Formats: sequence, C-alpha cells, structure tokens
Amino acid sequence: MGTLNKKFSIIVALVIFMSINLHSTDEQLFSKTKSFDKYGGYLNIKKKAKGYFYLDQYKGKSFLITPDGYAFLNIGLTHTMNVTSKQDSKVDYLEHHCSGSMDCANNEIFKNFNDWGFNSLNYDHDSSTRVRIPFMASSYPTGKVSYWRGKGVEFPDVFSSEWKKQSTAILEKMKRNYGKNSFMIGIYWADMPSWDLKDTKKVAGRTWVDAIRSLPEGSAGKKEYEKYLKNRGDAANDQEFLVMIAREVYSHIGPITRKLYPNSLIFGERYAGRSLVYDVIKEALPYIDVISVQPSEEHFNHAKFEQLYKEMKKPIIICDHAVSFKTKDFKKIMWKTVENEEIASQSHLSYLEAMKLPFMIGYNRCQYIDRFKKNKGGGTLKQGLIRDDGTPYEEMVNKLKGLNWQNHQYFLKQ
Repeated sequence: MGTLNKKFSIIVALVIFMSINLHSTDEQLFSKTKSFDKYGGYLNIKKKAKGYFYLDQYKGKSFLITPDGYAFLNIGLTHTMNVTSKQDSKVDYLEHHCSGSMDCANNEIFKNFNDWGFNSLNYDHDSSTRVRIPFMASSYPTGKVSYWRGKGVEFPDVFSSEWKKQSTAILEKMKRNYGKNSFMIGIYWADMPSWDLKDTKKVAGRTWVDAIRSLPEGSAGKKEYEKYLKNRGDAANDQEFLVMIAREVYSHIGPITRKLYPNSLIFGERYAGRSLVYDVIKEALPYIDVISVQPSEEHFNHAKFEQLYKEMKKPIIICDHAVSFKTKDFKKIMWKTVENEEIASQSHLSYLEAMKLPFMIGYNRCQYIDRFKKNKGGGTLKQGLIRDDGTPYEEMVNKLKGLNWQNHQYFLKQ
C-alpha cells in the first residue's frame, strides 16, 4: 500500500509540474489586455503574416512586424542570462531566490516583463527563457574586437583563409545554438567593435590597421597591405585601409549569415555610439537591415541619430543603453552614473520618447539583475532593475513601467 501511495504521489507531482509548465509556456505577453498578439505586437496595426519578424512601415513610421503580422515596437531588457551566474555578487539569485530552478527564474522574468511593459529579451539570455519572449541571436565572428577589452583586444587577419574558416564555423554554431524559433527577432554580430582609429589607439594601444601592418611577411593580411601601399603610394592612409578591412569582414560574414537565416533580420554589429565610423558602417549596409547603436549619452541625442539615419537610410535600434544611479553599497557603477533613481528615469524618458521618431524601431535597456565583478579598483557594479537577491529597485522600475506602457498606449491609439 505504501508503494502505491508513493507512486500515486509521484504521478500527482508530475501532473502538477506539467500543468504549471504548460500554463507558463502557453501564456502570452501582455495577456492582461486584448490589444496584443502573443509576441507583443499591436493588434490595431495589421500587416502581412509571414511566420517570422520583418520590417515594414505604417503611416511613415518603421516597425518590426511580428510573425503573425502586427506592428511591434521593441522595448527590451538585456542580460537576463545573469540570473544563472552570481559572478562576485554577495547573493546567488538562482539558489537564494529560486532554489536553483530556471523554471522559477523564467516565470519571474516573464511576470516582470508582462508587468513592466518589456517585450524583448534582446541578447544574452538562457536558452530556456527564449521560448515565449522575443529575443535576438548573437554571434562574434570577428572574435575579441570589442573596444571595452582595452589592451586585451585581438584583431584577426581577416584576409586569411584561416579567419574565414573560423568565422564561418562561429556563424554555423550560432545556427545550431538558436535553431528555428519564431520568437527570434534577428541577429547581432560583434559588440562595440574597435573601428574608430583614434579611440582604439588611446584605449588599446594599437588599431586593426596596426595589427595587419605588423603581421609576418607572407601572411595574407601583410600581402594585402603591401599591395595597397604600392597602389596608393603617397595617398595611402590608415583610414582608407581600415575601410578595406571592414569590406573584407562584412562581405564575408554578411552573405553567410543571410544564407543560414534567409528569413531573419540582420542587425549587424552593435556600434559604440561615441564612435560611429560612417565609412565603415557604409560597408555593412548591403548585408544588414538595421543600424544597431549602443549610446553612452545620458539623454537621447536627436541630431546624432537623425544624421545617422540621413546617411544610412536604414531603421535604427538602441541595442544596449543604461544610466545608473548611486547606491550606498557600491562606490563604482558601470555606465553613466547619476545621483538617484529619479534623475536616471529622466534619461530613459528621453530615449523612450524617441521611439516615436519614424526611423527608430526599439530601445533595449542594459541589465536585468545586479552583478558585481571584482577588479583592481575593488570592483564594479553592473546595475540592473532588480538587486542580486531578486528585490526590485522600486522607484526605477515603476518609472520605467509607466514609460513603457505610455509608449505602448501611444501606438495602440494609432
């Protein structure tokens, strides 16, 4: 009898577990209203359903269009993956708050996104999270070229067959990792690549051109550089050769990405807003659908983005941005840091208001959960909307929640 009771208890537990899972995966974003499709698209703005995200316009404004055919303004929150790793933070959120369960963490992420008005994970998320919230795929086919790596930046010889094989393998791995998922909005490449010669020289000590110039004799890059010098003579300059490097990069990874994902949007590299190198970005234009920018300014710079759109003539997304605020527990905080949550929320207001501009298709705030990382200076907090123990920064969350829903309501009235 005891064995039967035990078996019965196990069956009941499994049924409950399955029903919770089915309920959570079946529930759609913003289900508290009847105004959105399951991806968070506006039901009042209807376009053709293609089964995948694509770009279109409505009354002169660019929108992402959901797989079911409804206009979608991307309002995202990056780095939800950080719930899985405490780094050097005091509290392990997953263990402390969820007893190690990703189901628990995912249900809370989904609940918060529903409440706060976020409709995109953007990039850097666990594979188990992206089954019911739109997301971006990411890959790094050029390797460790991000300017934030400082002197640790690594510039590959992109003229070599070795790099072409490696970058192709990285893109193919992305295809295997993400598979086919209707919630996938599009694809990113490198994060804040080091294209600005002056800025990179200052931060890293050498540029991509320096790296190619210093390659050994007989290498593919060295041969290309020597041929360039011979052809250009006294007119040769580093900026012009940098554009040749960019052309080599984009003309290789662009067609491969499109072939692997013919029905996905390519958002390209996440360019640093402080160093938008126009002649480099123009080399990417034949292969990308959207210009992705990671600005550092406290407030949205209308003139900069209007000029960027005028030059590139492609929709723009803010792929990663934040303004942090001081806390009593941390001396050093990543991003631009202001005195308090109220001032920080005003910064986000300027960016979210800018989503009404005809060429802006989304804003993604950096960081879901606090993560602290030790370094030589003691350590840096990468500030989220919730603390490492899972409790929210209430004032900031409430401000953002109000702004997000104001944006949604604005477009629902169109």
